Amino acid sequence: MNTNELWQAALGELELALSKPNFTTWFKNTFIAEIRDGEAILCVPNTFTKAWLEKKYHTAIIRTMQNVSSNTVRRVSYRVESRREHELQGVAQPPHAEAATGRARTEPSPREVATREGGQGNATLNPKYLFSSFVVGKASELAHAAA
Repeated sequence: MNTNELWQAALGELELALSKPNFTTWFKNTFIAEIRDGEAILCVPNTFTKAWLEKKYHTAIIRTMQNVSSNTVRRVSYRVESRREHELQGVAQPPHAEAATGRARTEPSPREVATREGGQGNATLNPKYLFSSFVVGKASELAHAAA
């Protein structure tokens, strides 16, 4: 059973034990990055979700993971990382790839651009909420003028 199948089985059990709103709120967009030495690394979309899962659902997650993995998973740790970031890390070129091909990479990665432009490299903010796409309404005229 691979990590995705294992997590889907665990989610199935957790969904039965929790209310639909709680399950959707806290477990949507979560996935297991890897399982190493009996520890599952559960990736969550933001720090608030990470803190909430650690505080409220950690015991239930561990118990469920032990049930579906036949006790091969003994610990669960949490990491803030989106599925997209995880997939980008998997296809990123190793540092020595530039020397092997003899060509320098011409386009910087999105993370490098965000960091260079003053953004946080691991920000978990929604990229669709930008000032350029902000709609000024009656209630937000003052805030928009101040910005």
